[in-house]
Amino acid sequence: MLKKLLVSAILGLGVWVLPAQDVHFTQFTMSPLMLNPANTGAFFGSYRIGGIYRDQWAHLSNSFQTPALYVDAPVIRGFRKNDWVGVGVNYFQDKAGIAGLQFSGLQMSGAYHLSLDKKRKSVLTFGFGGGSMSRRIDITSDKIKLYDELEDASGMTISQDRMNVQKKTDYIDLHGGLLFTQKLKSGKALHIGIALNHLNKPDYKLSGGNGKADKLPMRLSGSADMEFALNDKWSLTPAVLVQNMTNIQEIQAQALAGYLFNAEKEITLLGGLGYRLGDAIPIIVGAQWKSLRVGVSWDYNTSDVTPNGNGGFEIAASYIGRILKKPSVKRVIICPRY
Repeated sequence: MLKKLLVSAILGLGVWVLPAQDVHFTQFTMSPLMLNPANTGAFFGSYRIGGIYRDQWAHLSNSFQTPALYVDAPVIRGFRKNDWVGVGVNYFQDKAGIAGLQFSGLQMSGAYHLSLDKKRKSVLTFGFGGGSMSRRIDITSDKIKLYDELEDASGMTISQDRMNVQKKTDYIDLHGGLLFTQKLKSGKALHIGIALNHLNKPDYKLSGGNGKADKLPMRLSGSADMEFALNDKWSLTPAVLVQNMTNIQEIQAQALAGYLFNAEKEITLLGGLGYRLGDAIPIIVGAQWKSLRVGVSWDYNTSDVTPNGNGGFEIAASYIGRILKKPSVKRVIICPRY
């Protein structure tokens, strides 16, 4: 039944033909707070820390380079005994081009996890977040030419286009999301989430504009993933991500196979393929050692954007820590018997 539910969710999400101009990753499950604020604190443990780095089109001298870091934790109990609240912080930076166009942000997020049963097998989560975002550009670089500079053959006229471009703009960006989690008998879980980014449609322009055109449009995204056991050694985790932002679209699906390499040391080897519609075929490998997970991916580009399949390279890691309370042992005085 749950497998059918996942398939239905994937097909339902895939009905949207999605757009995405924002920062995005092939290993999207390794950047949970950027994916959906409702993922904040959605794990079993005391805290979680992770990071991911993407290098897009590394064969170019000014490729897109995107590092991101996050940390989150379930901090307090909710209004009911089986509910809890998670908080987290996420930082990312995206930089590319000869003008050093940089997009960065520091975001806080919080989520309320509402247990739908006494054993927390079904949980509905409401998440919200936001933070300070920044866009920068090195407009003084003589390596870039603006429109009026290309029209001026003499090169003597002062560029009004260049004068109208700001070096930096800062703004507040807000986002929210929902997440449904269903625990399986095998100890694994099904996750289905939906998120809405740029709720406040912030003004993000670096140059003069006409109001509405300078507003960052909202981005709608949906994701689903589920891990299930094939046998005692093998497992499979299908996942899908769909995004929609104005007229820009993205649909990405992938499947990771897991092989229990060493049961005693809890080492699982991971590997699989994905497909980003009309763009690339990601190849993903990784490993899980207890609470530490690492992953590496490379995108074989299938579009006309880059030749010879040159795509993006990613490396990611996440760790879930557990702080166990020391048991309180009552002292027992044993009286000797005479």
